[in-house]
Amino acid sequence: MKKIITIFLMLSSFFYTFLFGAYNSQQPIIGTLTHINANNTLLFNFSRVPYHCKSYGIYTLFDFLATPNITEDCKKGINEYFDKNPKERYFPQYTFKVFQQYHVSFKDRDCIISAQGQRTYATLQLERGLAVLKPRFTNKLLEYKYKRSQDMARKLKKGIWSNPKIMRCVTQANIIEETRGN
Repeated sequence: MKKIITIFLMLSSFFYTFLFGAYNSQQPIIGTLTHINANNTLLFNFSRVPYHCKSYGIYTLFDFLATPNITEDCKKGINEYFDKNPKERYFPQYTFKVFQQYHVSFKDRDCIISAQGQRTYATLQLERGLAVLKPRFTNKLLEYKYKRSQDMARKLKKGIWSNPKIMRCVTQANIIEETRGN
């Protein structure tokens, strides 16, 4: 009985530290990528504890597809874009290797994933036009990097910025988010 209580206390201590200590930590921890769900969600294991990571501070095209307020015409436009650009649909499969370890920081239930040196996965998505900056983003340091990446994609007409139909959809969805206050 004493052994069971000791094991229980150790496990609960670990989960408490993981969820409340590392979860809000500014220091990156190392996680092993175990599965790529979609462009917007990657599954990591942290000491054998699975965690679904979404990129912090951005909305991806997959997030827009999942938005209930987006019109069918917008969904069709995004899917047509992915049909014409299959590498963009499967961007994380070309960027990451499953069972490789990556540095991950947590912020507001989302992740900041180091993908290529100092560049984060969100920055790479913004540079390719696969995502936009969240309207009420408040992290000044990341906002500068993210905004610069998004502006570069807009200037080069990549991804979202290459298709006027998708740009209207993204604008529509961002306006919906701003009025909801999220």
